[in-house]
Amino acid sequence: MKHEKRILLDMIVIAASMGMTLFVCICTGVFIGHSLDGFLGTTPWGLIVFSLLGAVSGFWTLYKKAIVLMKDDKPSDKNDSGK
Repeated sequence: MKHEKRILLDMIVIAASMGMTLFVCICTGVFIGHSLDGFLGTTPWGLIVFSLLGAVSGFWTLYKKAIVLMKDDKPSDKNDSGK
């Protein structure tokens, strides 16, 4: 039972980490775009472009994290070789 709770807690931490990663990437893009618009006077184009870049970078980071987690979940073939 303790092992199941540990697995559930690990899954919750991973999900929260991925959500926070996406949030931070999008907020960073919005902040950069808004600041650039104020400096260059290009409202709303900087905000639009950098918000989209932030979202794309956030999803790309989530994709990379998911690939790493999927590789960690696969059983290793070293144990199956019988050596």
